[in-house]
Amino acid sequence: MEYDIIVIGGGPAGLSAAVRAAWVAAPAATYRARVLVLDAGDAPGGLARWQPLVINTPGHVFTKRELKALVTACEAFGVGIRQERVLALRRIDGGFEATTEHGSYRALAAVIAAGCRLGHPGEHRLFHHNRVLWFHDTPRLDYLMQELDANSTIDTVCLCGAEDVAATQRHLDGPRRLALRTFAEPPYAGPPVPGVARGRLERLAANAAQSRLVLRFAGEDGVQEFETDVLIVDFNAYQKRAASLGFLEPAVRRLANGFVDPDRDMHCDVPGLFAAGDATGAPFGVVKAMSEGTLAGFAAYDYVCRARTGAAPNLFPFYPYEI
Repeated sequence: MEYDIIVIGGGPAGLSAAVRAAWVAAPAATYRARVLVLDAGDAPGGLARWQPLVINTPGHVFTKRELKALVTACEAFGVGIRQERVLALRRIDGGFEATTEHGSYRALAAVIAAGCRLGHPGEHRLFHHNRVLWFHDTPRLDYLMQELDANSTIDTVCLCGAEDVAATQRHLDGPRRLALRTFAEPPYAGPPVPGVARGRLERLAANAAQSRLVLRFAGEDGVQEFETDVLIVDFNAYQKRAASLGFLEPAVRRLANGFVDPDRDMHCDVPGLFAAGDATGAPFGVVKAMSEGTLAGFAAYDYVCRARTGAAPNLFPFYPYEI
């Protein structure tokens, strides 16, 4: 095995898991784990790169400073971070194999921290240039559409989400100047909905003139690539359907909506497989992501140490620390 632990996803959950697994706090530790993070974006951080995330109350936020601290800790403890999208995670004899478009990596244990949706290179920059937008409730969506409708430089909008994006599509039905296309990403539990195409978003980029977005969806009717002015991400739909776990091949226990259902130690019902963050379902939030990531990293290290040395690690999940 090239690695002891592979973490799929480089957001707050994945980075927390990687740091915890690689951070050996006790002098009596018997084994130093080799950890690799695979992330689909062009830099680690996930949604934390879009804007500060509220941890648990207004004014208490996870900012770029906290994100940088996690990345720096990964570097300090020897965690490898590769910006590669995982295409498949499969069980092999004695461990797991993660396949990306650049190669394959093997490890004794794996942590699924892929979030609620797969990220794309450059996505956060497009968000800050108001080409990628999102909304947190229906009134905000209505206001957003009114602004776009009044902007003469914008003619086309693409709405993308999980299967439940159909509910948002129905809310937007009505006479508008804007041309609206809607895509639902897999998996699907019901029949197709009129007006909602099916396909996984494979490419999100700006065109050569940096004036429009180029989107490519791979779906049941083949590959569709087209340009649009704005992409609206329906996170409400992603919360209701596990659209980011299509790479997961082992049959693991799941919730009714497809999210992974681990135990209190974030251990799935497949030996050596753990999950954390949005991949385990609602409620979504950075405080949940980081706490579950820490638990998953600690449990994954325990699993690897027992496999490598035949003994449980002599570690506590925390220790007194003074600044």
